[in-house]
Amino acid sequence: MLPNKIKKNKNRFRAYPTHQAVQTTGSTAAFRKAPLATQQRVRDNARTLSPYWARPTTLPTTCEQLGSLKVPPLVVSGEKTRANFRYGNETLLGCLPNNTATVVIPGAPHMWYEANPDAGARAILAFISQH
Repeated sequence: MLPNKIKKNKNRFRAYPTHQAVQTTGSTAAFRKAPLATQQRVRDNARTLSPYWARPTTLPTTCEQLGSLKVPPLVVSGEKTRANFRYGNETLLGCLPNNTATVVIPGAPHMWYEANPDAGARAILAFISQH
């Protein structure tokens, strides 16, 4: 049984990673319904989580540190990125050097790399070729 909040928005999960739907609903049905490529990607990424969570914590990066970057940064966002994530990107851009490039992936939410990976790859490759 889905919680009421999820029942109303259950179609939302089509745009989100399968593991988020599993965490939220407590069911593996979303995982089983996902395309095989998505299932495999989740399985592959699961192998990397233990070392990631076991690593020692690091101090947060400061705005001053970000501003002192010597390489040109690229900030990528989706055209349909929700306001809370846009705010985070705007805050990040306020810290990064003036030579920071930005790109907006058409038709994509915050997780642009799942929704429009080809456009993201083209934008990243174009940025690399300019630098």
